[in-house]
Amino acid sequence: FGICGDADGDGAEDAASATLIALGGVDEADLAGSEGVAVALDFDLDVAEVLPVSPTTAIDVPFDFVVGVPVGQPANSGSGGVPLLPCSLGANAGLRLSSAACLGVYEYQRTTAVGLGARFLQPTLTDDGAPWPITNQNPTLSAATPDIEWTIGDVSKLRERVGATFVSSSLEPWTALVQVFAGSFSDAGIGEDFLPTPTDYAEVVFPCLSLDECDVCFGDSKSCEDCAGVPNGPATYDACGVCG
Repeated sequence: FGICGDADGDGAEDAASATLIALGGVDEADLAGSEGVAVALDFDLDVAEVLPVSPTTAIDVPFDFVVGVPVGQPANSGSGGVPLLPCSLGANAGLRLSSAACLGVYEYQRTTAVGLGARFLQPTLTDDGAPWPITNQNPTLSAATPDIEWTIGDVSKLRERVGATFVSSSLEPWTALVQVFAGSFSDAGIGEDFLPTPTDYAEVVFPCLSLDECDVCFGDSKSCEDCAGVPNGPATYDACGVCG
């Protein structure tokens, strides 16, 4: 396994190995600079209408949000009319797009001018104007705790923003389409990874959270009753039609 953010695989997430330095690369600490992780989310499932495509095709993909740490500014930022990311300004400027400064839930920028890792348009805000809640469950990456673990709050409300509502309860099953980028553009070309690929998506299914005794979503436990009316019970009818 590897440590997330350890671009050169030397076991140190926050420092470059001699080999990487000799190649002219840098291993940034805390996913800073041009290191980053982007998880694009599609809740209304319209990404399935345009993907997958040929690997040589540049296409505007309608993801809804992107979660993570950007590798750079969005397309046309600054003089192009798109604001610079707030986390890169003022007191946070010295952190250079690090996880500590920039981890968040963002509006997805629909563009082909920059890669997925930089399609962080602006932070998604709650109805109260606060950044959408997200918690970094593992802020200190190491060999003992190598994985990124984030918790996003109020996902049901986030889905509602794009019309992906539940019929009667948030316990219903639902699906999200995702595409993931993780990598660095300052690591001397060691590697940038996608899940599944830059021209496809992965389907993540969240199961029903209200199963009856028959494993039926929102069921009444009657579909698997035995002849005595007991769900998953042992009683059966004998040859004379008597339940027992």
